[in-house]
Amino acid sequence: MNKKKVLLIEDDDDMLDGIAEKLGFTGFEVLTSKKVNDASFKLNNQKFDCIVSDIQLENGSAQNIIAALRDPLTKNPNHMTPIIIISGTLDEDVILGIAKLVQKIFTKPFGINDLVAAVQSTCK
Repeated sequence: MNKKKVLLIEDDDDMLDGIAEKLGFTGFEVLTSKKVNDASFKLNNQKFDCIVSDIQLENGSAQNIIAALRDPLTKNPNHMTPIIIISGTLDEDVILGIAKLVQKIFTKPFGINDLVAAVQSTCK
């Protein structure tokens, strides 16, 4: 049985390590990115079953990644890959801008078990 592959995009080391460990322990293959350019490279070169991403990253915003993935003209292999957002700072404009492009939005702090359940149900 193949493990479902998740790309975790998060620039906080503790959060990244904790979520990656929990998802890995639950049976997912987890690849991580801390920067927008690294995440974009991985998304352009590998197929994922689910993407879990913070919005505000150290070197930019994941909003640009999400918009590019959902562009109907994109040739990206992850065009239709489900996206779960985790963020500590979501203002109303951001929520309105991405709500229709993602499957779930978690505001930090959140329960890790709730996030794992969302990934499990999204990555069917």
